Amino acid sequence: MLSDASTLVAVASIVGSFAVAMLTFRVSRELCMESKGETTWIPWCDRLLLAGLTAALLLVVVPATTGLITISVVRAIAAAACGAATVLATAYPFALLAHYRLLLGRRRTGARDNPEPGERAIVWVAVGLAAAVFLWTLMYRLQLGGN
Repeated sequence: MLSDASTLVAVASIVGSFAVAMLTFRVSRELCMESKGETTWIPWCDRLLLAGLTAALLLVVVPATTGLITISVVRAIAAAACGAATVLATAYPFALLAHYRLLLGRRRTGARDNPEPGERAIVWVAVGLAAAVFLWTLMYRLQLGGN
């Protein structure tokens, strides 16, 4: 069970590292598009990474580095955040493929929308699943006394 701070921080760091690496690539791409006079935006798929990164850093790493993770409720929240952030990071590649119409949109033509219909569906499913994982993990961990 993920109950010690180092394990939780390791999971959060993996999710956070993945998110930062992908976002760096995506921002670079958007800046390139902007220099060509193309429309730029933050695709919905990238918002999955932003949400997961934020949860991982604020709800896991900050409590661990401040010592608050020793409180059972905070540890339960950190474990729930790790689960939710992992779900969001897992959904990202699928949402990205849908954004580029390589998944759930191969028959669509013309300029891309933000979001693409398939991308929107994947993002909403991922957000719902992440919320469910967060709540289930939180309730389960609190029943165990936060361990």
